[in-house]
Amino acid sequence: MSKPPSTDSPFWKVVHAATRLNVALFRASGGRVGGRIGGAPVLLLHHLGRRSGKARTTPLLYLDDERRRPAGSPRGRTCRGRE
Repeated sequence: MSKPPSTDSPFWKVVHAATRLNVALFRASGGRVGGRIGGAPVLLLHHLGRRSGKARTTPLLYLDDERRRPAGSPRGRTCRGRE
């Protein structure tokens, strides 16, 4: 398995810029633009940064399973939570 790029790499800078653009378009259009990615619906998750305490908004893909709404991590397996 290859190692994911470091968080200060140009790859993540592009990802962060695309995320900011997606959130801005989603908000400006009421979800009509940026509300689906690859056919999957998107929700905007409002949360606080764990260490910084800053308010953040992250677009997440989710699956509508009638009673449940499973959501995916924005970075997939590269995310590190409390272990």
